[in-house]
Amino acid sequence: MIELNILNWHNDLSNNLKKNIKKAFNLILKNEGLNINAEVSLEFVSDNKIRELNQNYRNIDKTTDVLSFPIFSDKNEILCIKTKNPLELGDIIINLNQASKQAKLYGNSLDYEVLYLAIHSFLHLLGYDHIKVEDKKIMRNIEKKIIQDGKFYETR
Repeated sequence: MIELNILNWHNDLSNNLKKNIKKAFNLILKNEGLNINAEVSLEFVSDNKIRELNQNYRNIDKTTDVLSFPIFSDKNEILCIKTKNPLELGDIIINLNQASKQAKLYGNSLDYEVLYLAIHSFLHLLGYDHIKVEDKKIMRNIEKKIIQDGKFYETR
């Protein structure tokens, strides 16, 4: 089960989105064979804040839609840890300004775009990446599967 610590929740987002994010994260944990109690911090920030974080932690001086700060390198490392306490997996930072722009561009609701970014970022916390073309395909397939399995309001 996932424990979600949310910072800076915005009124533009529905309360149902919180449930959908938790549901999606739990589906990912199940599909990845991670039968653990986990904890994730989720924060919503502006263009300026995410640009600052991107510069400080990735040395990239531009805004982005989402940043992930994993604690573990991959799910195999997570599987090695035995604890009854919730295992902290990392932080997800979502830029609501960029999410709003992308929602309009793709014809999605803001809730759906934030959900998609949260799913994408959670996969990064488990060690997935999309630098190589084949890794990007794997990641996109998992994202699609979670959206379909969760019966989320897919518009993509």
